[in-house]
Amino acid sequence: MIENSQIDSAIRNVESDTKYILEIIDKTVYSYTEDLDRIMKEIDVHVISQTNPPIDVLEKYFLELSNCVYFVAERTERVGIYDGVSKATAREVYNSAYLANQFGGQLENNKKPTVAESTAKAESASIHETMVNEVYNRAYKIIKSKVDAAQTMISTLSKVISRRMAENQFSNVNNNGRQILNEEVPTWKPF
Repeated sequence: MIENSQIDSAIRNVESDTKYILEIIDKTVYSYTEDLDRIMKEIDVHVISQTNPPIDVLEKYFLELSNCVYFVAERTERVGIYDGVSKATAREVYNSAYLANQFGGQLENNKKPTVAESTAKAESASIHETMVNEVYNRAYKIIKSKVDAAQTMISTLSKVISRRMAENQFSNVNNNGRQILNEEVPTWKPF
């Protein structure tokens, strides 16, 4: 029979562990994307939330965001290195524990451990290294998705700037053409 108190306890443990891991991930991500987050928040306030923001504001954020992405993209790959190293470390601990149990461990009655028993011991021995790898893996994915979203915003800002400039040129041509026509064409008066 299912005991609600055990389920509630398991849920509390998962929530507590998850909260701890999320705090580490958030702290890691923030340390790599603080300036990118700031610019994206400013774009939300000064561009997205405004009706027809001035072209100089669009250009400012286009340049600022493009520059920021350059640096954050490098940092993203640095987190990727942490992800790779932590994954290798977790695998090394897992493999060492597995092999030690498989070839050095003896169970009752001098029986050699089964694959399942060795796997369980190796997973247990490498749980902390696996969680560290999970932190860096998730942080890398979050940072990468932020960089991808920023690159999409750069593309969008570029298109809006191009459209605005084309509209301004079209408007200037039309206004100049009317002035020339109005100036050159004499007003017709009946005799």
